[in-house]
Amino acid sequence: NKTRQGKLARGDTRCTQRQRPVEGSLSHLAKSGTGRRKDTELKVLKEVGAEQLKPHQKAYLGSEVAKVAAQASKIAEKLQELKATERSTDAESAQKLLKTAAFGGPDKARTGLKHTDMFTSGCAADPSVCCKYDAGAGSPPKTIAGVIMCVCAADSNLEKACTNPQTALTNWANPSSSASTEWTKISDYCTANSGQEINVDSIDDALGRVLATARFDSSKLYIGAANGGACRSGSTNGFCTTYTAASATDTSKLTAAPWVANVRKATRALRLSKQATEEVKRLKAPIATLYAGLSGAAAATQIPEPPALDKGPTIAKVTELNTNCEQHKSNKTACESTDKCKWDGTTEKDGKCAVYESKVTTQTNTLGTGDQTGGNNNK
Repeated sequence: NKTRQGKLARGDTRCTQRQRPVEGSLSHLAKSGTGRRKDTELKVLKEVGAEQLKPHQKAYLGSEVAKVAAQASKIAEKLQELKATERSTDAESAQKLLKTAAFGGPDKARTGLKHTDMFTSGCAADPSVCCKYDAGAGSPPKTIAGVIMCVCAADSNLEKACTNPQTALTNWANPSSSASTEWTKISDYCTANSGQEINVDSIDDALGRVLATARFDSSKLYIGAANGGACRSGSTNGFCTTYTAASATDTSKLTAAPWVANVRKATRALRLSKQATEEVKRLKAPIATLYAGLSGAAAATQIPEPPALDKGPTIAKVTELNTNCEQHKSNKTACESTDKCKWDGTTEKDGKCAVYESKVTTQTNTLGTGDQTGGNNNK
């Protein structure tokens, strides 16, 4: 039986593997603490081509990085959740669960089965007990192989309930001694349809079709012939396996059967893993958008550093200018001819020549050569 269960059990993690470099960067960006914040910043800047930015440019980009970090944190957390789902124990062990459901153990196969593999410990020499009674640790069977034996194995009255094998079936009167032999004859006919791909949906559909055949009669759900007797052909009974039920809608015993529970556990895990893989693929777009936004912000920072603002002449400069202006204190004309001094007096010769502060400040700002070493002059 060639299936793709191995591939399903491993899960399709190729997308996750491709995303790991970006995912790692997002995780560092979102979770960087005090001890590694500078290293993280450098990694992010390198990824967006901004590691050579000047300090004033990094200051601008820092606000953009903070915005991205908030979104990256959410995406990183989601990726971690998806990774856990994608690689859950059940998803990675799906093939083992399916083998357990079918044959009674993760290391079991169609060949070489014993009655203790197919049935619970209560099954011994009585097929009716093996197939019908679900009290305590008894039966019905715990495996799909066991269900097939109950529905298809021969008794003294009927040998061809399900198949007409080349080697005729013999009376399955004592499961403990004849189950292996009879199962070998029947199992040759348990093959998948040629060319049919077996995946999660097909497994779920097959299980659903089997469960849909269950018929209610006298406090029992029957898979196989719905008869109230011993689930053998004698005394007008039919081959079957039964599950105690209060009504036709009470499937609690049936769905709790190990073969049903294990199939559903495997397919549910595989389905969730598949959904997680698709969600990881979907997150590629916002991840790319985040980094594109950072790259755009990095490009926007490629602006020249603004010139230092001139705050006007310092006290030392004003003192120097005042000294120069005093050299022209003899008359108003000589004072004002310097273009940096002003005459403070009532006549041409009666007054004082002092620095013209507003003109000095205007000229300094225009030339961008103001002295920044001292404090501002109080005006």
